[in-house]
Amino acid sequence: MSGDAITQQAIQTAAEAIQTGVEALAALISAGRLKTDIEGMTLNADVVDLDVEAITGTGAAAKTLADLVSAIEALSGGSVVSIATAPVEVTAGNNKDLLEGVSAPGAGKAIWLLGVACTATVDGTIKYHDAGGTKRSGTMSIMAKGGHAIGYSGNAIMPAIMFGTNVKPQVDLVTCNIGGVGLYAIVSV
Repeated sequence: MSGDAITQQAIQTAAEAIQTGVEALAALISAGRLKTDIEGMTLNADVVDLDVEAITGTGAAAKTLADLVSAIEALSGGSVVSIATAPVEVTAGNNKDLLEGVSAPGAGKAIWLLGVACTATVDGTIKYHDAGGTKRSGTMSIMAKGGHAIGYSGNAIMPAIMFGTNVKPQVDLVTCNIGGVGLYAIVSV
């Protein structure tokens, strides 16, 4: 197995582990069973009194961690429908779909990129935009066999890049081809 294949396999394994962790945290929050030790203090989602107004500026009151998550979701403008990974296999050119096999999500939904990691075949550049033409990043250099990454967000409502409604994430690649994995959420907006 080549070094690139091993790297891609490791990236895929890491992305799947992150996805599993995000899903587990979401389930714990939904069930009201999340407990965290913060500097020796136990935070119990069933009894904690959170000042959501001070944290989010929404003017809302919260008694549980789930209330805080709901307030943050409201601020983000969307609620998560699903979280998934997809291969990234893109050849040089403009207006290329980033996530292999992922369609536009449909009316009232958007794709939010939680993270991406890939390697490049040769030196080149990458720029993110959506299929509607809205620019989502500047032009970034990629070095041959080096790669490119946007750090994975462990929170689907705080994505690395939010793409427009009912459009696919796309990239422009100059010179290089890229291969890797993307972690994304489908969000109702």
